[in-house]
Amino acid sequence: MNARMLRLKIIVIYLFLAIAFQCKEAPKSKTESGINKITEAKGFSLYNYSDFKILSVQEYFPGATQQFKYVLAKDRSQVPDSLRKLPFIRIPITKIALSSTTHIPSLVLLGVESRLVAFPNTSYISSPNIRKRIDNGAVIDLGSNQEIDLEKLAVSKAELYVGYQIDQSRNLNETLKSINIPILLNADWNEQTALGKAEYIKFFGALYDKDAEAEKIYNQIKSKYLQLKEKVALEKNKPSVMAGALLEDSWYAPQGNSWGAQFIKDAGASYIYANTTGTGSLKYDLEKVYSDCKAADYWIGPAQFETRQQLLEADSRYGKFAAFQNKKIYSYSSKKGATGGVLFYELASHRPDLVLEDLVSIFHPHLLPNHKPYFFTAVL
Repeated sequence: MNARMLRLKIIVIYLFLAIAFQCKEAPKSKTESGINKITEAKGFSLYNYSDFKILSVQEYFPGATQQFKYVLAKDRSQVPDSLRKLPFIRIPITKIALSSTTHIPSLVLLGVESRLVAFPNTSYISSPNIRKRIDNGAVIDLGSNQEIDLEKLAVSKAELYVGYQIDQSRNLNETLKSINIPILLNADWNEQTALGKAEYIKFFGALYDKDAEAEKIYNQIKSKYLQLKEKVALEKNKPSVMAGALLEDSWYAPQGNSWGAQFIKDAGASYIYANTTGTGSLKYDLEKVYSDCKAADYWIGPAQFETRQQLLEADSRYGKFAAFQNKKIYSYSSKKGATGGVLFYELASHRPDLVLEDLVSIFHPHLLPNHKPYFFTAVL
């Protein structure tokens, strides 16, 4: 073999090895199987490849700039070398610890309630299925969410703790490092749209290797929500709506770009403070609210109050609003679990279709004449 042919053979072998190495190292291109299928949620992205997934968490609290990436696979050997430095989560999870009641519905909808082994302040949980597990001692109570009992969490043998962070003051990764339990941040609470919150079932679907089931459930919820929204959009009458109640000396109500305000709009009503900006809560004195809302047709979500008598006992001035006098007040606080947890706080973010259905039946009862309220009940 002459020198030229030898050099050519060496080059061919080198290129073959380089290509083979690339195939092992790099995940498939996004055009093949790694396209992010998260369409509404802003707090996470999910890329599915043939043997592993990449879960990215961002915007986990307002103003958060750091991004966390995790690799999910059945076995670490399935993870390409180029991704070995990322935190690894073995799936499907068999024992999980959660931190918010908003995480609970995903487990119920996916049929994996038996995987929950620990939770802070279990009395807040409303799900009947999980309450049975709590009563049977299968779910360990971790105490306060802000100061979870690390010893109990270690005893639970959870493979993963799904937590949340509201600002930079708390580093959960450092907190759990001592007991060697990985933490996965969940940003559902920071989502600002109804369908964005609901899409977090895909977040948990990835952890249980139930992506197809999660996609199907989400699409059904989304379809129902959009159908209701489209149906009510044809209504010319848009009743006026006030919301909130006094806390100490200030009235708190949803800001105009908030989750709560969006529901009122999508249900075909006119929220008094729809033109305000922000996604949190407005803070006004009672005099301003009375001036703005005294003639409102409906009053939605009067804090913890469940009866008109409770409202009057708290402050007789509540009785001056037209919605009070006309018995057009509706609350989500009366539907509770066996130990007092408010069902709305647990399930509403996952089932915005049920919330919208309730509100449409309130504002436009002729559209849903046989509807039985799921969350909202009249304050009588």
